[in-house]
Amino acid sequence: MSMVKSVLGAMTVLFSLAAAAAWWWSARVQAPAGEGTAGVGALLGGDLVALDKNGRRYDVMKTAILQSRWNAIGALFAGGAALAQGVTMMVPGEAA
Repeated sequence: MSMVKSVLGAMTVLFSLAAAAAWWWSARVQAPAGEGTAGVGALLGGDLVALDKNGRRYDVMKTAILQSRWNAIGALFAGGAALAQGVTMMVPGEAA
């Protein structure tokens, strides 16, 4: 059973690292503002555009959608890590 626990432990680590990477990327991802947008801010019916710390223009709503998607991916990986850890705890035998 120690082999099973070792495999499950490795799965926990890999899922955890993948969750951390997805959540890190969700904090970094930006959707560049399209060429058809002008300036910064929002006009009636226009895109919401902002500047990042380097002065690059990005679309706020599209960025929020991307961040949401990557947060969901991170949550799925975290769930996989929790599941693998939970199964590890139920396998009889010594700790891996």
